[in-house]
Amino acid sequence: MSHFTTVQVEIHDLECLKQAAEELGGVWMTPTTKRASVSVRGWGSETRKAVNGIRCKGRFDIAVDPPKNEGEPYLLAADLYDGSVERQMGKNFGKLSQRYGVLKVTKMMRARGKRVVRKELTGGRIELEVS
Repeated sequence: MSHFTTVQVEIHDLECLKQAAEELGGVWMTPTTKRASVSVRGWGSETRKAVNGIRCKGRFDIAVDPPKNEGEPYLLAADLYDGSVERQMGKNFGKLSQRYGVLKVTKMMRARGKRVVRKELTGGRIELEVS
């Protein structure tokens, strides 16, 4: 039996999260005007509602819910049973977190008038050059 697992990740900027998910091949899901939530896929026919979501390439998706309290990070939850989410987004959303961090730092530095160059290195590493 499978279930949705919430993984603690420090996400505070939805625009950077959306861009990070898209860079990794995910599709950002937002509710239509007719619905207040999106449906996120889990094992079998199990689904759960979320404020936003990330449609992944495999059979399962990632739920993105707002923080319970002001200043806390967004909550990410997914059914990790078959490994498809982890293959695309990294174990415990590691690849997604990495991309999010790179995009967040880039956004912050550019807001300060800095130039940022991103270099994709071997082994999945990413280097930022700020000047």
